[in-house]
Amino acid sequence: MVVSPPSPLCPDFQLLYPLPIPEAVCPILFEEFIPCANPDPLRQASLHREAFVRALSDVETSVDNARHIAETGETYLRDVAALHEVGREPLLQIQMVPKLTWRSGIAPKAELFCDTTLKNLRDICHFETLAVGFSVGLAKLAVAGLSIRVTDDGSSESDTHSMMDALGVCKEAASIFSFLVNFNQELNCPNITKESFPELQPRILTIMKDYGLLCLGQITFEIAQRKGSLDPMTLCRLAEQNRIYARDLGSRLREIPSHIMSVEKSGSTFGELLNHCQLYEQLMSLIINGHLTEKATKITKYGMAEAYAIRALQAIQIIETKLKPNYVLDAVRNRELSRWRKIVTEAEIDNSKIYFQSVPNVDTHEDRFIVNPAAVAKIEEYKGLITRNFSVSELELFLNGPAYEG
Repeated sequence: MVVSPPSPLCPDFQLLYPLPIPEAVCPILFEEFIPCANPDPLRQASLHREAFVRALSDVETSVDNARHIAETGETYLRDVAALHEVGREPLLQIQMVPKLTWRSGIAPKAELFCDTTLKNLRDICHFETLAVGFSVGLAKLAVAGLSIRVTDDGSSESDTHSMMDALGVCKEAASIFSFLVNFNQELNCPNITKESFPELQPRILTIMKDYGLLCLGQITFEIAQRKGSLDPMTLCRLAEQNRIYARDLGSRLREIPSHIMSVEKSGSTFGELLNHCQLYEQLMSLIINGHLTEKATKITKYGMAEAYAIRALQAIQIIETKLKPNYVLDAVRNRELSRWRKIVTEAEIDNSKIYFQSVPNVDTHEDRFIVNPAAVAKIEEYKGLITRNFSVSELELFLNGPAYEG
């Protein structure tokens, strides 16, 4: 399933930038190359992988399809976890090397990656865990993004429920990417970092972990803002943490090789994700400085209000003149520009034309408002692999390959 960017004519509220999901292409028949007396669990694992491959091949972009990919993928991951335990048997010799054929979501021309260089079951399971986990994580982010439905002013109870549901799924996605980063550090499998399938490069996995955090922050901020009862400084702290998430993720994206960043193809790209981060960073800056402008005005510190207003106007200028349109953030962009443009413009004019208070440097002034970022979101441990679909003992393995008679 290719998760396409929303249409500019789409009336629904959009928030999370979609990324294309890598696709497994060919089946793997585990029962054909793992020697054992009871191949039934292996046949079931092969069927689970086949169901996952079918789910990935569905071209329709929908919540149901994304959820189906995540569910079939997690079922298969429990098989892979069991197979990984099988691969730890030192005397096991597999009878053949299966083709690991995947289509990248971000490599140039979405080319096929086909690897037969992984010669042992442990490395094969390492590859499958990372590739399937990556797809499941993106599918869950797609479920979260496609589940958000906001109408009118976005304050209805159903809108809040959709946001809370999306937040829960987003937490699951973040935990998967965090698990993949840690899992990949435990094993050394250099053959899987080829340019034709860059999803499994360590820096890409780290980027996806960071993107999961940004998505969590985006949804959390929208929920908080809709409550209406929160102190503006609390919103500023949340916005500051999101600004940092977006800034840091943008920095990591700039380190990716240019041929990946500039790829032109249907669907989303990391190049577009960088633009998304830059735009969101400036939107958070606008919100923070807008609130601080209001706070300074209320206590008649008009010079300080002008200082924050100038910063807000700089963010507006960058948003409107230096960053490409981003349909995903259109609703947020229009909402925040509409809310703050008049407020910060008037604050700047009022002080320069009426009050004539000196404009301080709000980076160093002793009376400046301190906005510390909110606490970093805690990513829970991924628990999807605690339960295995079968145990090693069920297979009754034939060890020392040559003794296997078939």
